[in-house]
Amino acid sequence: MVTELDVTGGLLDTLTALLAEYDRGGGVGTPAKNLIFATTGPKPELVLRYAVNNDIEIVRNGEYCLVYDQPIPADGLTYSNLIEWWKARQRFTDAASAREVGRPAQPPSGFSR
Repeated sequence: MVTELDVTGGLLDTLTALLAEYDRGGGVGTPAKNLIFATTGPKPELVLRYAVNNDIEIVRNGEYCLVYDQPIPADGLTYSNLIEWWKARQRFTDAASAREVGRPAQPPSGFSR
């Protein structure tokens, strides 16, 4: 494994400029998106609206999809974030535990555990 490189001259200038651009957070400045978990019916039909920003649209069967619709935190999406999102979405009380939130209230008909 290489831990240090001896870089000089034009290559050093190029690398320094590239690292500065990376540190500035160049590229598309929009948050991560398009986190589609599951479907309870027909698969969704997706259309890529704008490839640069990865803008997609669910054009058919969106009513069967579970889509995470919150900004993803800078430190990443955690289980706690998902629980809080689901609690708000399903109107659980603030006092509801993660275990209560994750437990299905009633299995769908024909579903066996």
